[in-house]
Amino acid sequence: MVLVKICGITNLQDAITASELGADFLGFIVEIKSSEDSLTRIEARDLIKKLPLEVIPVLVTNLTNSKEIIELAKILNPAVIQLHNDISNQLNHSVSNNLFSSLRRKKLNQKLC
Repeated sequence: MVLVKICGITNLQDAITASELGADFLGFIVEIKSSEDSLTRIEARDLIKKLPLEVIPVLVTNLTNSKEIIELAKILNPAVIQLHNDISNQLNHSVSNNLFSSLRRKKLNQKLC
């Protein structure tokens, strides 16, 4: 089975449309200054609360401090946390089933596997 994640959701209409078109996960980029799709924690929390029940919300962050990530997750209550930085094993054990890290390619043609 293939699951689909749409990232960079910034408003409710886009979230509903993505859901209606079959997205399984919706990614909310939170407090990442370098992203034009970044939301404040309050904006993201309010959008997540309004999502259809069948959609799985994903917190996308580049925070590296375990306590800050857990604090942010408590506010947003996402089903999944997607990290874009290295993180300690402490956090991995705290939220083990709901955490995945993004791998970045150093070169465009570099294979991940």
